[in-house]
Amino acid sequence: MLAVLLGVVAMAGSPDPAEVDQVLDALHRAATDADAETYFGLYADDAVFIGTDPAERWDLPAFRDFAAPHFEEAPAWAYTPVEREVHFGPKGRSAWFYETLSHERYGAVRGSGALRLQGGEWRITQYVLSFPVPNDRARDVIAIVHGQPASTLPPPFTAAHIRSAYQPGYTSLHRITEGEAVLARRMRVVSADAESVTMEGITLLWGQEEGPAPQTMTATWEELRDHAAFPAATTTWTDEVEVEVPAGRFLTREYVVTGIDRSVTHYFFAWDAAGPPVKMVREAGGEVVMTMELYEHTPVGPAGK
Repeated sequence: MLAVLLGVVAMAGSPDPAEVDQVLDALHRAATDADAETYFGLYADDAVFIGTDPAERWDLPAFRDFAAPHFEEAPAWAYTPVEREVHFGPKGRSAWFYETLSHERYGAVRGSGALRLQGGEWRITQYVLSFPVPNDRARDVIAIVHGQPASTLPPPFTAAHIRSAYQPGYTSLHRITEGEAVLARRMRVVSADAESVTMEGITLLWGQEEGPAPQTMTATWEELRDHAAFPAATTTWTDEVEVEVPAGRFLTREYVVTGIDRSVTHYFFAWDAAGPPVKMVREAGGEVVMTMELYEHTPVGPAGK
């Protein structure tokens, strides 16, 4: 039934890469649809799945057990094929592949593995999912994996500077534009002491007056400071950059950060508005895909004039 559905019956002559493409495309589609029967039916009984975590090496029964909660609702996970290479063994009964996948949160990831022809159908014998790491960023990634701090640039504010601005009663409103969506992110400082701050935050559609209850978060001043500790290897900065946003005109420090997926994000931090950037612009493929701007704020501390 599955072979007829996918059209992956072995044909005489040279093997057809399109047959392997159909199996792998069906695999990713089944995961997106949370169709466990189709998904696991595309693997050989002795298949092995190797994930991104060092502990993720599963035979098929163990992989089923791990994945079962994810397949309770769609998507189980969603990886979209971008490009793929398929190669065959000398007798045309085995194949191996390399593919680049796109993930909403991870960006570009890599899949590779092998298949064999059994009973006239291609079945996956091994699948390996991995994060490609550029060589010039490997040192910082390895440091993080081993629990060591990566080399970072100095953040724009000290913990004391943020503490002086984030007094109880401070509020801010950022406007976020991503595609056709326009969102409002509101934040209010509820309480603060020498060690930490408690804030309430909520994100709504722009113009929406009511929504769910705000979420409460408590953080130390050092944790807030380190939110802007960007990796030195992939970041540049420029001081005295003037930007204008709905909340006013600010002199800022601009950090330009290149992500692992090659996206480029510009963060503009204003000394007179310690905290999140007064402006943020993210670019992918040479196009702006997201902007965030400080729309209004109510400074109450000496660092928020």
